[in-house]
Amino acid sequence: MRSISLTVCAIASTTCAILLACQPGASQPRPESVQAWSELEELLADMREAVVDEAENPLEVTDGVEYLLVGLRSAIDSSLNARERSETLHHFTTREPLVGCPNPDQDYWTAPLDPEGSYRIHGNLGDTVYLSIVLYGYVPPEEQKTRGWGSTLESFLDSTELSTGPDGSLEIFVTRTRPEHAANWLPLTAQTREIMIREFHRDRSREATAQLAIERLDTPTERTRTSAKQIAAGKQMLRAAELADTRLSDEQVATWVRQVRSSAEAVFEFRKAVRMVNLAYGVLGSNEAVVVTMEHAAARQAQPNPLVNYVNVSMELEEGESLVIEGRPPESRYWMLQFCDRWMSAPGGRRTGWLNDASVDLDPEGRYRIVVGPEDPGVGNWIDTTGHRRGALLGRFVSGKDVPETPSVRVVRTSELRPGER
Repeated sequence: MRSISLTVCAIASTTCAILLACQPGASQPRPESVQAWSELEELLADMREAVVDEAENPLEVTDGVEYLLVGLRSAIDSSLNARERSETLHHFTTREPLVGCPNPDQDYWTAPLDPEGSYRIHGNLGDTVYLSIVLYGYVPPEEQKTRGWGSTLESFLDSTELSTGPDGSLEIFVTRTRPEHAANWLPLTAQTREIMIREFHRDRSREATAQLAIERLDTPTERTRTSAKQIAAGKQMLRAAELADTRLSDEQVATWVRQVRSSAEAVFEFRKAVRMVNLAYGVLGSNEAVVVTMEHAAARQAQPNPLVNYVNVSMELEEGESLVIEGRPPESRYWMLQFCDRWMSAPGGRRTGWLNDASVDLDPEGRYRIVVGPEDPGVGNWIDTTGHRRGALLGRFVSGKDVPETPSVRVVRTSELRPGER
């Protein structure tokens, strides 16, 4: 497996070698952009070794290499979005193999924001079941040792509070102070660095997707540039104005590369954040369920949605086994349970691996019984893990203060579940 994974950084290593070879002479100082690229290589090498160390079979190696590539692409995309126009919503959909255990029923819209700016979001909700808009900041570098890496929740607004037109049209102002004519307002704080919009659906084949856009209302003022140190240590977003020059300087390119490195590291750190949450709730082993609410500080490490409660299960099965999860869903606008692989990615091209409240059959008492595993047990409410026996299960419940009960989790022989084989 190690020999397979060693190819992950081959392209990056070759590129760095070319850059070094192009230097006029050994006496020339090393460009900062080359140093920044070397730092990115080091991170990729660390991520590669983690894949090698944690994978137990060729399937997990393949998934891990894809995870690294998609994570790097996501990091580059977010940096390009910041470079090209900060007032553009980057729209992630189910057609993209996102990392971080993305919900197949959701669309994600993100954009970096200038805390000194003033913005307007406009568009139409379509047939959205539920939509939330969250402004995030980042834990300052000097506080990360005590608070941990992660995001700070600055402001929140959702579709239950939105004032919309008869046709679903909406207009939201994101500013430091509320405009007099604003029907919808989201407070912009001094710590805000990013906006994330989550759009929920139950059946994409029948529901129209929201159409949203963001525009900046003010003219950006001259301000101090974000330093490379801030980028590397604080997970800061590059402002579009900082990379607006036709020709970038060596320092600007270096800062840009470090932003890519920082974003890639954040993707990698997401799995650690999930482990922190589980540890905080006392879950140490596999096949145990934990209910995660937004009241717990550790839950805020992974960019939470304030009204969504979660159920986490770390799954580990042997050959011929399945997992049976049983519980009662709370009163909720939407809920679902999905499987993600060892790397918190959605396997199977996101075509399989989840059920939502519109597709789960409940028993007469309103309880669910969901079977999870790589083999079809021949019963309803089956989540296909596409050959995987290790991974994570994540349940999302848009239920606010109505916290879901902790479900029971048990490992059974798949043959025992099949009708006629019990």
